[in-house]
Amino acid sequence: MKKVILCLLAMGMAGFWNCSSRTEVLNYPFFPQMANEDSSTVYLFRESSAYGAAKASPIQFNGVQLFQIGNGDCVTFKIPTGQSVIIYVPEGLQLKFVSERGKKYYFYLRVVLGEADAEFRQLAEEEWNEKQKACNWVELKKKI
Repeated sequence: MKKVILCLLAMGMAGFWNCSSRTEVLNYPFFPQMANEDSSTVYLFRESSAYGAAKASPIQFNGVQLFQIGNGDCVTFKIPTGQSVIIYVPEGLQLKFVSERGKKYYFYLRVVLGEADAEFRQLAEEEWNEKQKACNWVELKKKI
């Protein structure tokens, strides 16, 4: 009986991890790939939690759904300077800011109890430095 229970637990854990979503680019042609000096850098961390672990969170930048971020993942990407809007799509939580040349912007996403209870906010660099210690860094690249 113990073997049956252990086997069922192992299969459940394997199923849970296999259905876990991954961070990936959704609209590659529109993904900001700025390498020049007239850009700023965005860092985004989605906190790891048991709730919502199997679902990636879609992120929109300036009207284009660019990528989805998985549980516990951190990403970074370049954006053009000027008025910017980053949106956590399921909840429609918006963060508007004016990006300045060469500046870094830090954002944090936490999904709790349901999409309606999500937390999406900008962080100060000091808070980012502490939170990013738990990051699983993922490079945003085109889906194959």
